[in-house]
Amino acid sequence: MNGVGGPTRSLFTAGGLIKALVRVVVLVCILGVVSVGIGFMASNSSSPALAFAFHSSLVDQGPSPTLGPGATTTYTIRFRNIGIAPWQRGGKAQVNLGIVGDSTRFADEGVAVGWMNAARPATTAEQIVLPGMIGTFTFAIRAPATPGTYHIPLRPVVDGLTWLEDDKASLVVTSDLGFHSQLVDQALNPTLQPGQLSDPLTLRFRNTGARTWSKGVLGQQVNLGIVSDDRSLSGLASGWPTLDRVAVQTEPTVGPSGVASFTFRVRAPLTPGIYPLRLRPVVDGLTWLEDEGVVTLITVMPASGVMPPVADEAFKNVQPPSFTVVASAAPASVSPGAQVSITATYVTPCAPSRRATPASCTSSGSITRHSARASRAPTSSPGPCPPARRAGRTL
Repeated sequence: MNGVGGPTRSLFTAGGLIKALVRVVVLVCILGVVSVGIGFMASNSSSPALAFAFHSSLVDQGPSPTLGPGATTTYTIRFRNIGIAPWQRGGKAQVNLGIVGDSTRFADEGVAVGWMNAARPATTAEQIVLPGMIGTFTFAIRAPATPGTYHIPLRPVVDGLTWLEDDKASLVVTSDLGFHSQLVDQALNPTLQPGQLSDPLTLRFRNTGARTWSKGVLGQQVNLGIVSDDRSLSGLASGWPTLDRVAVQTEPTVGPSGVASFTFRVRAPLTPGIYPLRLRPVVDGLTWLEDEGVVTLITVMPASGVMPPVADEAFKNVQPPSFTVVASAAPASVSPGAQVSITATYVTPCAPSRRATPASCTSSGSITRHSARASRAPTSSPGPCPPARRAGRTL
């Protein structure tokens, strides 16, 4: 290019570019020769001095599998070669995927399927993994027969030479039967007279698992059982399937996210008291579902209407709920459509104390900005309230 002062010299001449390119090629060749030399030495020698050449870094791994007991799947985890020696399958520079500590426990539990050995799930899928490249380890696993979650620690290793970096990689395998539940709601706890038969009591549970609940099918029907198969309260039974199963699912099938109903009745014992039924869904012959601490309290009142002390230690302070309410409104009188503040004080019995007289607990609450509307006093008492249901866990 010509300027005002005459021709100028190019910053980069053709000769300069060629020299720079030659230097780069020579440097690459030198590094390649060094790498190949180290790889050759590693593939033909197991000297501990070569351990420095092998390093790895976790790249990614597959999602944690959830399987039915005995089911199989394949799993993949990848590591980058961040050392200076290539990983060569079939030689002494072969990098394997190992179980940390050479543990064989998981193979003993049936997890291993076609592994290299009980503590080596796989080697690289690639024939050679040069520095900077990624090695892929793919292997098969089987869910153990015993349901649970299994954490399998993984780490690359050059057998006979060195373990590579411990990136705390772990394969988490969940062996799951697919039956899970969550309480939706349950009927209020009944209060009965001795020998009285209760109204039907219904509890509902949501199917939070992956399996369908099928009535009448062995291994798929969900029953409502008494925790730990306790038959000490079998005297309450009235039409139960067995002395430790109060009900079976009402619906023919309940798919995942569906809701199943369990309805049963109890007959009050002749002895007054409070009888706790601890309940939990179960697939008989297979597994119990979640224990949410569900309890139905059966209160049997004496003829006098006064409850005696409860014999059951766990429920010795449980008595039928009772409280008194004192309420006031400000202002005392309002016109239709105006606002009024209502304050209510609730007084309930406290737990027994050392004082001679019964203790009482007081709590108060207020409702503000309620509209008051003028109306004539009712000429008859209100009708009964509809039956109520209690949502969530009840104690």
